[in-house]
Amino acid sequence: MDGIVTKPGGVTISECLFKRKPIFIYHSLPGQEEINIQKLEKSGLIISLQHWREDELSLEAQLSKFYMDNTHFKRYKGIINDYHKDIIEKTPTQILEEI
Repeated sequence: MDGIVTKPGGVTISECLFKRKPIFIYHSLPGQEEINIQKLEKSGLIISLQHWREDELSLEAQLSKFYMDNTHFKRYKGIINDYHKDIIEKTPTQILEEI
């Protein structure tokens, strides 16, 4: 899989971030998913396609555009790499043992 088109639910987003897969958001439910999308967009960790129906390009064309634009794709990969640098690489057990 090269990426995922999804809603901004916590488990799906976490798995995609862990696997370093591009995340395309097409819709969000009111409440927590809206909060998720705001934070993820602000940090650059997702590509918003929420208005794909109004866009003159089809959803497929928008996805192709992302992957074909090498500069945009590399920038996104850099953001994901920076995100991973901030993650603690210890297991929960290791953290608890240190406490």
